[in-house]
Amino acid sequence: DKNRRYFRIAGITVCLQSDLDFDKVVFREELLRFSVAGPGNDTVTLRHRFGLPDVEGMDWGRTVYRRIPWAISRNGGFWYYRGIKSEAPEAELQWLGIFNENHTSAVIYSEKRLERVVSTGGGWPSLSLFPTDQVWLAPLLADRNAVLLHSAGAILNGQGLLFLGHSEAGKSTTAGMLKGRAQILCDDRNVARRWDGGWRVHGTWSRGDVAD
Repeated sequence: DKNRRYFRIAGITVCLQSDLDFDKVVFREELLRFSVAGPGNDTVTLRHRFGLPDVEGMDWGRTVYRRIPWAISRNGGFWYYRGIKSEAPEAELQWLGIFNENHTSAVIYSEKRLERVVSTGGGWPSLSLFPTDQVWLAPLLADRNAVLLHSAGAILNGQGLLFLGHSEAGKSTTAGMLKGRAQILCDDRNVARRWDGGWRVHGTWSRGDVAD
């Protein structure tokens, strides 16, 4: 199906849907490493629309976070992720994601110009086309006994290792030192998930300086 693509992270399959012909879309290399052939046992869906909707008079409900560029709110069974350009109450939108209660289904509206960017070589940068996928992955993972951590991750001698630290603490340096000795998962964001057999470490596409 030229209008669908699938990606898998920490055992969760994400189905991207769009009116675009994905055969003509370039995905960034870090995303392609997570691509899979089809749906899995646990599949969520992101439906992309290019062009922002008319939101005049929209009731966003209760605001749970607001700091440029994000305004996140909840109303009934829906979560609203808005990309805002100012602190004004009716700030101009850059993107809008409408997620269901458990973050397993969403419709995402992006500025029209992004349609050209992802179709002409700029590369599809994140599954949601948000600046980061972290904001919607975090609650999705929490429901699955998993957490997204600011860390460098690697597999050494069959064991998953996480090196946690703030920015500039040396996570990428540590990952670089392990190259050739361990399988690098990611040098900036990783997932720790508790499965029936214990905790496991999973990499993400949100890398820092180390491309592995």
